[in-house]
Amino acid sequence: MMKSRPIDTNKMFIIPLIIIFFTMILVGYLTFTFTARRFKEIMIENGSILAETMAHSIDDNLTYKENFIALLDERMLNVGYYIVANRDQLSNDYLAGVMASFDLTNAYWYSPTGEVLFDASGDFIGWQAQPGDPIHDFMISGLDFYVEDIRKSTEDDLHYKFVYIRDTDGSFIQVGINAEIISQLIYHYEYQSIIEHFVDQNSELLYALVIDTNYVSVADTDTAEIGVDYSGDDAYALALSGVTNGDDWYYDELGAVVLEVATPIYYNGEIIGILGVGYSYSNYYEIRSFLINIFFLLILSILTIYTFVQYRGVIKPLRKFSTDVENLDLNKVVYLEPVFKKSTISGLQVVFTELVNKIILKDQENQEIIHRTSNLAFIDQLTGLPNRNACTEKLDTLCLTHEQAAVIYLDVDDFKSVNDTKGHFYGDMLIQNIANRLKSIEDDHLYVSRHQGDEFLLLYTFVDETKLEDIIESIKEQFKLPVVIEDSNLYVEFSMGVAITPKDGDTSEVLLQKADIAMYEAKKRDKMSHVFFDEQMGEVLSRKNIILSTLNQAVLHDGFFMLYQPQVNIETNEIIGLEALLRLKDSNISPYEFIPIAETNRLINKIGRIVIEKVIIQQADWIKSGIAVPVYVNFSANQFQDNTILDFIEETLAKYQVPPTLFGLEVTESTIISNRALTIKMLERLKSLGVKTAIDDFGSGQAGINYMTNFKVDMVKFDKSFSDKYLTKETIDIYHTILKLTHDLGFITLAEGIETKEQVDLLKKTDCRLVQGYFYYKPMHGEALFETLKRII
Repeated sequence: MMKSRPIDTNKMFIIPLIIIFFTMILVGYLTFTFTARRFKEIMIENGSILAETMAHSIDDNLTYKENFIALLDERMLNVGYYIVANRDQLSNDYLAGVMASFDLTNAYWYSPTGEVLFDASGDFIGWQAQPGDPIHDFMISGLDFYVEDIRKSTEDDLHYKFVYIRDTDGSFIQVGINAEIISQLIYHYEYQSIIEHFVDQNSELLYALVIDTNYVSVADTDTAEIGVDYSGDDAYALALSGVTNGDDWYYDELGAVVLEVATPIYYNGEIIGILGVGYSYSNYYEIRSFLINIFFLLILSILTIYTFVQYRGVIKPLRKFSTDVENLDLNKVVYLEPVFKKSTISGLQVVFTELVNKIILKDQENQEIIHRTSNLAFIDQLTGLPNRNACTEKLDTLCLTHEQAAVIYLDVDDFKSVNDTKGHFYGDMLIQNIANRLKSIEDDHLYVSRHQGDEFLLLYTFVDETKLEDIIESIKEQFKLPVVIEDSNLYVEFSMGVAITPKDGDTSEVLLQKADIAMYEAKKRDKMSHVFFDEQMGEVLSRKNIILSTLNQAVLHDGFFMLYQPQVNIETNEIIGLEALLRLKDSNISPYEFIPIAETNRLINKIGRIVIEKVIIQQADWIKSGIAVPVYVNFSANQFQDNTILDFIEETLAKYQVPPTLFGLEVTESTIISNRALTIKMLERLKSLGVKTAIDDFGSGQAGINYMTNFKVDMVKFDKSFSDKYLTKETIDIYHTILKLTHDLGFITLAEGIETKEQVDLLKKTDCRLVQGYFYYKPMHGEALFETLKRII
């Protein structure tokens, strides 16, 4: 019979030791595999998110680049219009100074026949545009302006971007900038700059490259690889189909395996290329090595300190630990608390906790990077306020929830003059100060954002409309004190337009448009005004847009015609002159409605020249038939700003061989008041040309006799309202007194709007012998008037 040993060494130590050994190996392997696999999965997920974020950044930068080019086009157009407006200052030095002021490189002023008259560089004076040249194409196109894409110069190997603006006499300005300068300005928006910056800012990235739709590398942080053809690469083919994917590959230069994530690049909803990002596995290998070392140390430690309490101290804790590892969901864990309970495997638990916390921390860091990148699309970088995108998103949410809210569109008055006189840095500080004051308004229902430039959008949710009025007054209250910038005080004034949802609309687009309309209505009123949108504003704007469109079409397609109303001597019934009256073809829009719109939108100068030429052509036809009657054309204050209008009149009269004495201009009292010095100068030159002049609408209440003593005109026309008021039996003495004063000043007088025999009989008792009105003639077409003139003359 075999003697039983009190201690079975095999069972007590060896077998448990072997079991423990292999158990630890198994547990360590499972833990290592699960942790490493999950860490790698997180790396791939984060790498994909990082790559997609970078692709979105490329998309945004392409948009910024496009907007920059558009702004550059606008700047060149504005410079061109500025040069045209200041044509009287033209010289080579003037053009060179303008180009330097606006960071442009080229400016050429062409005659109507395409000859260079002025050149900022002075190198091409006398150069003549030839058929086939882009300049010649614009010259014969009939366009008022044209913006070219970047093209190679016809005179050298350099590339340029040009715009053209035509003046009214056919002369035109060509303004341009060297494409090399454009390239320098937009370098930060180019693929190469974007990926280099992105890789520099993210230490996990080894490289990045952009591949076009032909699988050719167009940008690469390894510049030597630019131009490589990657046709046949399955990962890139998959990305080009719209699927972000990641895969391992061996990077020769690094001598290690890396994770590359390929993601499509979208622009305007279409895939325009592929972004490839190389993600380092260095952290993964370090952690894997760290785990292996720790596991071996633990196993050796456990084998060394193996005791009788192996089950309670080793086996049971290991089983629980294994279960905890298998049940661990890293997507839900924010932080694992360290294990402080002393046990055989507490070290393993601590190491595992640290490892998991490192993975969680790294994931949080990556999420923070993604969050910061995303915020760039919703935060205004100058003020720190939410930007237009954020405000629109907020407003869309309010519309969806049907909350009553006000959209307050705030526009700073005269901000452009601040930028022009103080500089853009000063203007930026002013915008920041305004933003800070708006942010300081303490109301949880007020949402403040910067729309663009000097415009802010505020959203205010309310139940009681008195609260809305209170918040508007609070906004105004913030700016009663001046803004202090660089030891100077500046009082900020602005206009506010208000639209309310759901009353005025239930989409952000409609509400913003209506708030904008209300804001422009507020600008017509006193400073610091606010206006609530009403439908009448929309109707007025719609009507103005229709009239403006009609006027533009009329200018382009000869959409105007003239009527003529005779001026009569009441003693002889002789027609002594005519007033030309403008009308629109195929439209019943009154001149009282379309003339102010033409003046506001800078069309009056073009229309004025059309009127002048039509009248002179009509007079030329009458002269050929033996009829010569002076015709007066109405002239506005804006037309006096046209420096070449008098030259145009003189040239047109000469072209059609019409004597200047048969042509006249009528200026209103408002024109005289708006620019007295310029009006006197223009009238003096008209007199020197032999052109007749008259003051129209006298007595309408804007000027008096004493105001007009310096105006040397041929005739003063008494306004219809003046005749209606004073040409009566009761007030004829006042009418007679004013007539005598005008005669004493040397003016011929004419009464407008005479419609009754009673008025004519009263006029015959005064010194006024000339009248114009329905009592004698209504406005007539040229053909009908010709028959009347033939019969009378």
